[in-house]
Amino acid sequence: MVKEREQLRLIGENLRASTFIGFTSVAGSVGWFTAISLQEAALVKTLGQMEFLVTLLITYLYFGERISAREYSGMALVVVSILLLLRAS
Repeated sequence: MVKEREQLRLIGENLRASTFIGFTSVAGSVGWFTAISLQEAALVKTLGQMEFLVTLLITYLYFGERISAREYSGMALVVVSILLLLRAS
């Protein structure tokens, strides 16, 4: 607030989107804490890596950005690691 007072005006102008983002962030945090209390933290965190895949898909489908070969490789490694961890447990 001290350094960037202009941000408060922008939040006010976009109050609906700001409120939605705030509530979904809180819901996500509650979900994480609930999942970790019900299951091993390592499994929850590993499954949470799916967020990376979903984010890339949204950027591709919604924003029209191209996914690089490096990102495809990263997605493949995430999927393989999740499958290995789920198989081991």
